[in-house]
Amino acid sequence: MYIRALRLGLLFVVLASGGWVNSHAQTDLERSLLLEALRDPNTRSRVDVTLTDDHHRRAPLLRPLMAWKIEKGMYAGCLLGSVHLGDESLYPLPAAVMDAFAKARVAVFEVHPGELNADFQQKLHQRGQLPEGQTLRERVGPATWAKLEDARRRNDMPIDMNGWQPWYAALALTFAEIMRGTGHQYTPNLGIDRHVMEEARRHGKDVRGLESAEEQLMIVTTLRDEVSAALLDQTLEQLDDLKRQTARLLAVWRHGDVKALWELVDENFADYPELYREWLVARNERWAAALDRMFEEGVEPFVVVGAAHLVGPDGLPELLRARGFTVNQVIQALEQHD
Repeated sequence: MYIRALRLGLLFVVLASGGWVNSHAQTDLERSLLLEALRDPNTRSRVDVTLTDDHHRRAPLLRPLMAWKIEKGMYAGCLLGSVHLGDESLYPLPAAVMDAFAKARVAVFEVHPGELNADFQQKLHQRGQLPEGQTLRERVGPATWAKLEDARRRNDMPIDMNGWQPWYAALALTFAEIMRGTGHQYTPNLGIDRHVMEEARRHGKDVRGLESAEEQLMIVTTLRDEVSAALLDQTLEQLDDLKRQTARLLAVWRHGDVKALWELVDENFADYPELYREWLVARNERWAAALDRMFEEGVEPFVVVGAAHLVGPDGLPELLRARGFTVNQVIQALEQHD
């Protein structure tokens, strides 16, 4: 229960939902709130690998990517799993991914980048506040409050959290601890979705979102009180382990290890089936329908969503296959060096 509750917050920040993380990189909220701290499928996808005579002497290593080729009728697109916090080691992205990006005229994200604006951040901040007359200190008790204050000071967060909802404090502390604990090695500016957004802007691609900013806000702002409190309590219990857990999640992503990622997602949502349904399944179902409509319109999209949405029986690859898509995980050929 303890580990799962913490990892639920970590999964949300790193792999499940990009709006909250991406919303902070250029805002007053970031400067005042986080300051220095915030600076499955039945078929495997294949990239056609043609072996030359030389390759016969040195067989290539094949590594799966956290990416899928999706096809329906005469149209094809790419589905890329994102980590919303990244580091330099993620780049350049694999050639197979960038080739798919170059061919696509439309880039699709969880939320249209234009909606992650000042209004979004203001609403997030407002909904992260407790009702007037309530304090976080009274709600969580003296022991949890002391731990929170210690974590806040350790992360140089120059702001009073006493008026915050527990979930808001938990997510902020998770993000700040990852940044501080890794010496700012992991940042949202190096997240996969942020990188692709910037590339889409630079290449003048049409950009779309799968859900509205308001829908993304509702993901965390409507948590039940007991879940919100548990998220904060167990985040504080496990802050010291965030660096290792983040590194583990990124290693799973780099290796395209769908099985390992699904095991993490399944384990961490085991105590929160309603959140699994709301945070992942319901959104995946809406997104699969939206992508189906795009293909009916002849759009061949390059789609970037949190990697947690791409694994398991309710992941987008499986839901798209149920809608008649051919979905294959992309495999990258790596030469074997002596």
